[in-house]
Amino acid sequence: MIKLFRLVSLLEGLSYLILAFCSYLKHFHGIEDAVKIPGMTHGLLFVSFVLLLVNCWISKGWKAKFGIAAFFSSIIPFGFLWLDAQLKKKS
Repeated sequence: MIKLFRLVSLLEGLSYLILAFCSYLKHFHGIEDAVKIPGMTHGLLFVSFVLLLVNCWISKGWKAKFGIAAFFSSIIPFGFLWLDAQLKKKS
C-alpha cells in the first residue's frame, strides 16, 4: 500500500506544480483553457492522495504528527519530495 501511496504522492505533487504553471498562463497570458484538464487531473490525484493517506495512516498505525505532516506536504510546493523520502524509510 505504501508503494501505491508513494506513486500517487509523486504524481499529485507534480500535477500541483504543473497546475501552478498553468495558472500562470491563465492569469498572465489570458489562456483561459490552460487549467481545465490539469485542474481536474490534480483534483482527482489530490482526492486519491487523501484517501490513500487515511488508509495508510490507519492500517500502518502512523502517529498523528506524521499523518498531519504528510497532508501538509501535499499543499506545499515540492513537499512531495520530503514525503517520498519519509515513505522510503517506512517501507
